Amino acid sequence: MENKTEIKFYSGTRKIGGTVISIEYGDNRIILDFGRGITPLGFAADNISRDIIKKYLRLGILPKIDGFYSENDILDEMKISPFEKEGKDTKVFISHLHLDHMQHMGLIDENIQVYMTEDSLKLYELLEEVGEGVIGKRKYSIINYGETLKFGDICVTSLRVDHDVMGASAYFVKTPDLTILYSGDLRLSGSHPEWTLNMAYEASKLGVNLLILESTTVGNEAMQFDLKKEAPISEKDLTLRIVEELREKKETAFFNIYHRNIDRIIEFYEASKKLKRKLALELPSAYIAKNIIGINDFYIIEDKKLEIDKFSKEVVAFYNNSKKVSLKTISLEGSEYIIQNSFDNIIRLLDVDFEKAVYIHSNGTPLGDYDPSYKSMKEFLSKLGIEYKYLGSAGHATPKDLKYIAEIINPHWFIPIHGFYPENIHINCGIRFLPEEGKTYVFNANTVECK
Repeated sequence: MENKTEIKFYSGTRKIGGTVISIEYGDNRIILDFGRGITPLGFAADNISRDIIKKYLRLGILPKIDGFYSENDILDEMKISPFEKEGKDTKVFISHLHLDHMQHMGLIDENIQVYMTEDSLKLYELLEEVGEGVIGKRKYSIINYGETLKFGDICVTSLRVDHDVMGASAYFVKTPDLTILYSGDLRLSGSHPEWTLNMAYEASKLGVNLLILESTTVGNEAMQFDLKKEAPISEKDLTLRIVEELREKKETAFFNIYHRNIDRIIEFYEASKKLKRKLALELPSAYIAKNIIGINDFYIIEDKKLEIDKFSKEVVAFYNNSKKVSLKTISLEGSEYIIQNSFDNIIRLLDVDFEKAVYIHSNGTPLGDYDPSYKSMKEFLSKLGIEYKYLGSAGHATPKDLKYIAEIINPHWFIPIHGFYPENIHINCGIRFLPEEGKTYVFNANTVECK
């Protein structure tokens, strides 16, 4: 029987996060991303300390994929074939280092190679040092931008895109009967829109039968904003917007970022210089800033309850030798600083005295209304009398930009995923298809077979 390319979406089709896609041809298979979306248990699932894979599979947090987990990590009643008994040669490709795309990559059987870009691996090694590595220790492999790797009859090419984390990549996948482009997450409003546009033009030249495109920003018809009235802030304009917000204010200024966004650290650093305020960073962000950007002109927020065991020896030494600022000093001299405060540390605001304060939420977690913690954060700030202000730049392309990117690529088939309303994205080319999770599809010229 003739082989055909089979595609299966395990999760991430009609929600933001948890993207896991399988592409198979013959005895070869690749998995695109292995993240986790928001679960009913929330982060409580992270407290499971023993038999994690078995319990995650039982709870439905991990997808049941044959030949993906070690024999010791699954139970017979789960009806999953372990790695040791599966004949398929499997490789995994991570598009970028956001948890919803990579949080479970450490749980994959150690004999399966997991690839990411060199920039992603550099950042991930720093994240491990500051205690933000994923569960499970394993080795990772590198695929360079523009490089093509061949596994049996499947070829995978990394195409660089701009997202709000360093190292982001789309993947062009070629089999004997199909070409597929998986976008990962991307945008045109960032510091390097040319990366995303170059990817689209390169994919167009290569020829794409099937485009799998993120649709994060696509809402229902009632939610769509008028782009003429409310254009998104570009990453390049953000420093100026921060300066404009704080120039005339003498109050204490806090900010919440996601430090995997290196551009955002740079923007607050540059804003602090223009405002002649001192920048106070939390230890993990400070360590990443020093090692990737090469800056050290900042203060680290003193933490008398620092969990030494969480960090590498290098991070602890960095902390001990750095300039620090206490919450007491911030209480006395708050208007002289711009102070990082991530949601995990928001309770520490109770220990800061201020007459007036503003909290700049700049795409840190929780990201938005779909996360229950977002409402809790705003309510907490309100009770403390702290003004909430959103100043950020989205990591995802607008609906208009998604349409523009897709039409450059000009696919024959078009699958929007990674959004709540994929049915509301329309492009002037390609046949749109909305897959169901857990089903296997074969794409022909104008028809889809469901196996």
